Amino acid sequence: MVKAKDVMTTKVYSVTQDTALIDAIILLIEKKIAGVPIVDKDNNLRGVITEKDMLDLLNKGNVTSNMKVRDFSSVKVNMVSPNDELGKVSKVFLEHSYRMIPVCDGEKLVGVISRRDIIKTILSAAFGVDIE
Repeated sequence: MVKAKDVMTTKVYSVTQDTALIDAIILLIEKKIAGVPIVDKDNNLRGVITEKDMLDLLNKGNVTSNMKVRDFSSVKVNMVSPNDELGKVSKVFLEHSYRMIPVCDGEKLVGVISRRDIIKTILSAAFGVDIE
């Protein structure tokens, strides 16, 4: 069975709780990512901030240059283990509106997995279609 570790992205952009909110917004835009994990100095997952979070804040018009990520991140985070099977990971995506899920070994962030990662894997296995 294919596991999360076989599909996940290990080059993960992350921020800390002390990162300026505006810098996190710029990171999402420049790197074209749906969300960014928030980690501590030991790379332990502390939260996630997503495009949806940022769109909500920007629409409310109360973003200032001195705001920090810690003030607006999603603290309750669903994560998966590197050894979780793709069926289980897919179920998390289907039950929630996430576009990306952190992959953690204990609390340590080791990667992220996206809906697109799973779709590419299924296409490859079922139809021999390899997409970069």
